[in-house]
Amino acid sequence: MEPWRYIADDGVLASYGLAADEWLMSGYHAAHKPPPTLRLYTYAPECVLVGRFQNVEAEVSMEECRWRGIAVNRRPTGGGTIMMGPGQLGVAVVSSLAPAGAPGGASSGGPSGPREAIRTWSRGIVAGLEGLGIRATLRGKNDLEVGGRKIAGLGVYIDENGAALFHCSLLAGMNLQLMLSLLNIPLEKLSDRAVSALESRLTTVSRELDRSVDTDLLRGRIREGFVRAFGVSLSPRPFTEGEVRGISRLESEKYLASEWVYQRQPPRDTEGSARRKTGAGLLSVHLSLAGSVIKNLVISGDFFSSMAALNRLEARLRWSEAERGVVEDAVRTELSGGCAILGLPAAEVSDVIMEAVADAGAQGVCFLRPRPPRPAEGQATGR
Repeated sequence: MEPWRYIADDGVLASYGLAADEWLMSGYHAAHKPPPTLRLYTYAPECVLVGRFQNVEAEVSMEECRWRGIAVNRRPTGGGTIMMGPGQLGVAVVSSLAPAGAPGGASSGGPSGPREAIRTWSRGIVAGLEGLGIRATLRGKNDLEVGGRKIAGLGVYIDENGAALFHCSLLAGMNLQLMLSLLNIPLEKLSDRAVSALESRLTTVSRELDRSVDTDLLRGRIREGFVRAFGVSLSPRPFTEGEVRGISRLESEKYLASEWVYQRQPPRDTEGSARRKTGAGLLSVHLSLAGSVIKNLVISGDFFSSMAALNRLEARLRWSEAERGVVEDAVRTELSGGCAILGLPAAEVSDVIMEAVADAGAQGVCFLRPRPPRPAEGQATGR
């Protein structure tokens, strides 16, 4: 087996660090399956990164971030909001997606889907923590836990070309008070416990070892863990000058653009919303009604899904009747098969959408403009 590419860097800005991981994906696709790339890095200064499908203003205290000069950005991977900085190690694995029906994993060059990506690549982190005497276990949809406490959050993104990106934020240490000041922690995420109990739900490498552990030491152990877990060698190959130019271009065009960071904001004239803690994560729906018609809606949360499927569902429901049968039919059609919100039944998505409709009705329906006529057959429609 060819050696994996290994990249280590420190003190990257939020926009650059995210652009670098996505840039690496351009070297992987369904027809080109080089060995995976492992990147271990840190951010500086602290930054806040929301998940791919989350609503920034619902998750982040923007006023506090602006006052402290802390950057806010959006990951391409799903999952919840995290704070990253010098005390947290970022782990990224980039690979090609295995063909449908083929066994995935390190031996084939990549996982067969998002769930397998999390199961597969988390093994390297678990092995690295074992090298420190810490026993971690994959729990729920995307957390690594030690003794029932979360020590790392995991996420995954698969693009339309069959390239897969696995993300992990591993806590060497954590400034809990700073994190609480920056994030709007929804109580649903804490299993109905008060925010003050959050410390009992999190742990760090330093806490588990009862001594200060910096990210340099942690990086070395995680690197060794990937070597042991997958029986591979790692070849250090930093970014080339050409790659840095490409990363900087992607950073400027995407990760420094407000259209990317704030893309899942609810409409300005939102009239109804609903939120529910589900087995797949927190699911939020914001919508506005024009009469009895859904004028606009945004589905957000820390779940994992196909972006294309979610876009299709939102587009299909716009200017449709706000009736349960219509909503259920749209959800079943657009979130069927492998494009579903992972682990979440279509009926539950319909329930939350209808709760938002009911909330809009209780607050008073807005009459903005009538539903546009249906396009003639063959005519293109926009989002």
